[in-house]
Amino acid sequence: MSAVVDDLRARLRGPHGVRKELLREVEDGLRDAAEAYEQAGLPPAEAARKAADEFGDPAELAPLYQAELDASRGRRAALLIALAYPTLTLAWDALWRYTSVGDGASPDGVATVAGALDTGSYGAAIAAAVAIPLYGRASATTARRLTVGIGFLGWLSLLLILATSIWMAQASGDHAVREFESNVPSMLVVGLTVAASLAIASTATLAVSRWWVPRAAR
Repeated sequence: MSAVVDDLRARLRGPHGVRKELLREVEDGLRDAAEAYEQAGLPPAEAARKAADEFGDPAELAPLYQAELDASRGRRAALLIALAYPTLTLAWDALWRYTSVGDGASPDGVATVAGALDTGSYGAAIAAAVAIPLYGRASATTARRLTVGIGFLGWLSLLLILATSIWMAQASGDHAVREFESNVPSMLVVGLTVAASLAIASTATLAVSRWWVPRAAR
């Protein structure tokens, strides 16, 4: 039985906790089946072999289990994007409206770019939220594609946000930078943004990794 579990473990890629729990369930199921055969009168070795044969070929079953791991990874990334982007957008809007950071007049184009950035952030969040329930009926191939798509969505949106944020900071000049440095709420929002961005980058990287997993491991 351990050989079956080890074979399956070598074929699966995914979140450590979910993968570990999935393999534990497989091992428990094999053990229960072997114990049932022993109670029916079979010797332990034969009972274990029969339980393994009844379970099936790990190479054929791995794609089914991998789909579950892909779904878990993709849902995690999608949920983070769906929650983080609206939260960050609202936090920045509140900072700009209700603190001294937003007291100065915005340079030409900054307000337009900021509005487009808000729209893009909400759009990414909506797309991620729509993807979550799709995993419920997704096949192994569809789950993998959804997960890869969520990963690319996370990275592309982060790169867009980074590029536009750098441009807006440069366009706003040294005054805006000094306002941020002397404003406690702004530092908190910046810290929240950095933490959320790192989390999104991490989950997006793991999701995109499904793109280059060897076909044998899929």
